[in-house]
Order: sequence, then C-alpha cells, then structure tokens
Amino acid sequence: MQVNAERSLLRDAGARMILPEETIIAHWEGDEVDDRTISRIRTDPKFVELERRRNGFSWTLCILMLVIYYGFIALVAFAPGLMAEALGGSVITLGFPLGLGVIASAVVLTGIYVWRANSEFDRLIRDVVENAR
Repeated sequence: MQVNAERSLLRDAGARMILPEETIIAHWEGDEVDDRTISRIRTDPKFVELERRRNGFSWTLCILMLVIYYGFIALVAFAPGLMAEALGGSVITLGFPLGLGVIASAVVLTGIYVWRANSEFDRLIRDVVENAR
C-alpha cells in the first residue's frame, strides 16, 4: 500500500486527515490505494459530509468535557467550602462524588463517541470507499 504517498498527498493539499490511511485501507479489500483514489475520496461529497459531521461532533464532545472538567476545577478554586461539605453527616465530602462524576463523564462521552463512530461514521466511510472504487 502507498501509505506514505497518501500522507504526503493529504499534507501537500493542506488537508486535515479525517480518514486515517488505515481506515481507508481496511475498507479497501485488496486493491492498491493510489494518489488518484485518495484525491477522489477527498472530493467526494459524502467524505465532505463525513468530515463535517465527525468534526462537529468531536468538537461538541470536547467542549462539553472541557466545561465539565474546568467547572469542577473552578468549584475547587472558588468554592472550597462547598466542596468540603460533608454529605449526610458522613466523612465523604461533596468534592468526592463530583470528582467521580468528572471521571464518569469522560467514560460516558467516550462511549457516546465510539457508539456513533461505529454506526453512523463507519457507514459513511463504507459509502465513501464504494464511491471511490
């Protein structure tokens, strides 16, 4: 496979690589992927749609995670008394479950991305590869 040629073509075109070479090749099944094929893929309307959807979804999840994380850090910095309050008379403070919530939210958001990538994005990748053949 001409993975290095694909990388240089995409870099020379100033393109952001939304489809890693491994993804294209994994769906290609046998034929060699050449520069013309990569060029056809980059100009395919379904690829443009995939790029738009995947980037938009990724940035949305990224911003959401940053809000959750920096919201927690802001509470630690600016409301330490609130974070130090005991829950129900126990020795566990409010900061502990909120910290676990930050970790759990990262796992949940990752799961949401994987679920969508395995359904919608993989379908679009297959469509792009079939159109490029």
